[in-house]
Amino acid sequence: MADAVILILESMELDIKNCVGQSYDNATNMSGIYSGLQAIILELCGLAEYVPCSGHSLNLVGAAAAESHLQLGGKY
Repeated sequence: MADAVILILESMELDIKNCVGQSYDNATNMSGIYSGLQAIILELCGLAEYVPCSGHSLNLVGAAAAESHLQLGGKY
């Protein structure tokens, strides 16, 4: 994943060292603090702080709420 991101940035003539932030979904392969994409990018550029994607987080909350409602016998 990191190689793909770096290749895309290079193709757009953007230097990863100028990256000041990054945001991905909450999957471990993206957000993992030790071996996720955000950790690899942060290693390359110390300014690239990671913020979880709000849209993905909201989707997880909605899915959990709907599942909980159904488990309690609710109907849509």
